[in-house]
Amino acid sequence: MKILDSIRADIKKEAAEQERQLLLKVLQRRSGDLTLGELFQVLGSSLGQGIHAVRVAELFPAAAPAAAVANAPRTGVATQRESTTKTTKAKRTGRKRQAKRPQPSPANNTPRASKRGAAVGARPSPPEVSALTVKGRKQYDTAILNYLRAHPGLNRPADIRSVIGGSRIQFRIAMDRLRAANLAERIGQSGATTYAAKGSAAGSAEPQRTAKKSVKKRAQAARTPAKPAHVDDTVVLDVLNELGGWVSSSQILGRVGGSIDALRDSLKRLVTSGSVRRQGERKATRYAVASAPG
Repeated sequence: MKILDSIRADIKKEAAEQERQLLLKVLQRRSGDLTLGELFQVLGSSLGQGIHAVRVAELFPAAAPAAAVANAPRTGVATQRESTTKTTKAKRTGRKRQAKRPQPSPANNTPRASKRGAAVGARPSPPEVSALTVKGRKQYDTAILNYLRAHPGLNRPADIRSVIGGSRIQFRIAMDRLRAANLAERIGQSGATTYAAKGSAAGSAEPQRTAKKSVKKRAQAARTPAKPAHVDDTVVLDVLNELGGWVSSSQILGRVGGSIDALRDSLKRLVTSGSVRRQGERKATRYAVASAPG
């Protein structure tokens, strides 16, 4: 029965992961006509529980084309005439500008985008990764973990994806799995987010700082003399006889020394045995020997 339960759990986990991936793809395809209210309905349902950690910028990386708004249909005869007039003027102006514009030389026929890409050194798109199956997700997670171990220190997500591949959503979900397995950790947030393998030089910096603080606290505690954990009842009774009348616990502590908790325990024992009387509550509590008048 254990193997059947394990297989059922794997199938359920894989089905949930596939459902989340498919939901993200469907939402990206519907980004053109999806409203915020509809998106909130999806997130509030059981179907959207698995995508709460996904950023909106990663879900909808590209905005709606501006041409779709500019070319929206306009009704009315006056609007049609205005559009026709503007189109005619644009054609005439375009012809005049084209006639005056000098022809580019053969050396400058390189497209602007190509020049800019060559100058800046545009980074190629990350390789595609299939994470719809359990095997594919394990391979992707292993590849990321091997990269982090081979590059100790802090690694940016873009640098990792440029070598390992995968979309931003796939990478984020994979890093969540590695962090849940205590194999990797995240340092920073938002645009300054970096990742490191658990136990690497960068990842162990925080534990080292914590260890230094612990050593410092222990050294400080060693220099501070410890207060006695026990107060002699006979000494407390002698102090009460010496002070006479009703006195507070702070007055007794000034003569006896030690901790206030140890003094309170001693006073409780003396009150229980009938050697000391007590009156008042909290800050108004006073003590006196039983043989004292009043």
